[in-house]
Formats: sequence, structure tokens, C-alpha cells
Amino acid sequence: MRLGVVAFLIAAMGAGSAWSADDARIKALADPDPMARRVAVQQLIEAGAPAVPALIGALDRGDPVEAGAALRALKTIAGDGKSVSQRKEVSERLVAELAGQHSTGTRVEICGLLGMAGGAECVDPLYKLLMDTDVREAARQALIRIPSREATQALVAGLQITEGEFRVALVDAIGERKDPAALPIMSSLAIGPSERLSKSALKGLSRLTTPGAVKVLAHAVEMGKPEALPALLTLLETLAEQGSADGTDKSAAKVLIAEWNKPDPAPGLRARIIDALGHFDDSAIIDLLIKASNDPDAMVSRSPTRVSSRRAFRLATVRHSSSPGSRPSSSRARSR
Repeated sequence: MRLGVVAFLIAAMGAGSAWSADDARIKALADPDPMARRVAVQQLIEAGAPAVPALIGALDRGDPVEAGAALRALKTIAGDGKSVSQRKEVSERLVAELAGQHSTGTRVEICGLLGMAGGAECVDPLYKLLMDTDVREAARQALIRIPSREATQALVAGLQITEGEFRVALVDAIGERKDPAALPIMSSLAIGPSERLSKSALKGLSRLTTPGAVKVLAHAVEMGKPEALPALLTLLETLAEQGSADGTDKSAAKVLIAEWNKPDPAPGLRARIIDALGHFDDSAIIDLLIKASNDPDAMVSRSPTRVSSRRAFRLATVRHSSSPGSRPSSSRARSR
């Protein structure tokens, strides 16, 4: 280990810096001595946002050792839990570099860093990259991660400026964000004519824990969309786990009963249908659950259900026995 180099780097920490490619700390990123590289990376991390342009330049030079060290520093700077103002400064410097003359690989990395540090200030530049076939996937991934509501709007707007399979990828991204604001566009696509877009939108709706999503999925089941029933059941299971009453919408109960009563219901879904119906307080549903209690297709061992169908049956029975006007249990009757 070259102690002289390391000592020089440590001394340079408080000496101010121009952050050029000739800076000793930047040069040390390519040093064959791992200790020298670690010291340089730590100094650059402590420098924060001002070091971003020089680190991006290191990515461009093509030296795998230098680029690897620079990327480690950049990811720490971008992902550090700093104040809002510090995070925004990092993001703004990354956006400035995104507009520079960098290699495709470097631009992809910048997009990934913006997904870690970015906010509303970087949404528009990423939106514009959705038309760039070289980096659009990296821009899409970044927009998924950015917490700003504007990121959802950018992905929705991206549907108007892209085509082909990438539009399906954008719908997937909108669904991954789980933003209730996306309900209108996802609803339109779910019941629309495009099979690929509809399939992706239905999956996205299964992640939106809102009453509106339940209604749309129930309608899609009635329309005969093949992916709609699994999506509806997934959403109802999620709502049940959250203890939300939004899953007990009458439109959902109606289609679930209809699906259960079909002569050839979807294989593997009958147990999940019964489990979902177990969360509804309705006498007709309780009667259906009682009749289904011995149905072999409704047993938990035959389906990857999250809640045992027997548990759903017990829940329904308890609700029924405790409801006004219900018949008293035999033990209570005897005690009288």
C-alpha cells in the first residue's frame, strides 16, 4: 500500500477542490491500491453534490476500476438520507449531467441515480427520455421510484408519445406506483380493446386499494376479461388483510357469486372466491358458504389462497349466529 498517496488524499480533504478530472481524489478512483480508492470514495461522498459532475465524468472514461469506484460514491451520495435541499441539489446536478454529452451507459446510470435522489424537478427530463430508445427503460424505472405525483402524470403522458410494447411497459410502471390518481387511465385501459394493455391495466388495478378499483375490476369480470377475476380476487385479499371495508362492495359480491355458480368456473379460483365472499355480511352469501363448505374445489389444499376457505366459512357462521333474528345455538336453547 502506498502510504504517501493515501496521506496526500487525506490532507486534501480540507483543502478545497476544483473537482476536475485532474483532481488527485478523482484520479485516485483508478488507483490500483484498494485503500487509496476507498479513501478517495469516502472523500467524494463527504463532498456530496459538488462532486457529482466529476464523478459522472469518471463513469464516461471507460476504466472499469475507476467507473466502479465512482458509481459507488454516486449511489451513496444519491441515496443518502440528507435534507430535502441537499437531495434536490444532488438531483439538479444529475439533471444537468443528463443533458450533457455522455455515453449511453453513463446516461442509463444517471437515470438510475435520479430514481434514488430525484423529485419533481427531474420528472420532465425523464419524461422526454421516454422517446429515446437507448435510455427509455432506465427513465421508466426511475419514474417508478420517484415519489412525486408528477411522476405518475409523466408515465401517463408517456402513453401518448410512445408505441408498441413499450406502452405496455409504461402501464406496468403506472400500476407499480400504486397511485390512486391513476385510476381513470387504468380503468379506461382495463376495459379497452387492446388485449395487452388491458391485461397490464387489470394487474395494475389489483394494486390500487380503492373502492373505485374494486368496481372497475368487477365490471371487467362481467365483460369476460380473462385476467379480471384473478385481479379482483388479489385486490379483495389485500383489502381484507388491511382490514378495509372497501372490498365488500356489492358489485364485487355479485360477480363473485356469478362466477361461483358457473358450470365451469375458472380452475384453481373457487377456493379464493369462497374466501373473498366470507368477508361479506349478507344472508344469501352465508347460505352459499354453508352449501360450499363441503365442496372439494373450495378446499384450501386445492388453491394458493391466502385465507383458508374453512376460516371464511367459520367467519360467516359467526356473523350469521350473531346477527339479529338468527337462530340461537343448541347450547343456548338448552340453557333456556
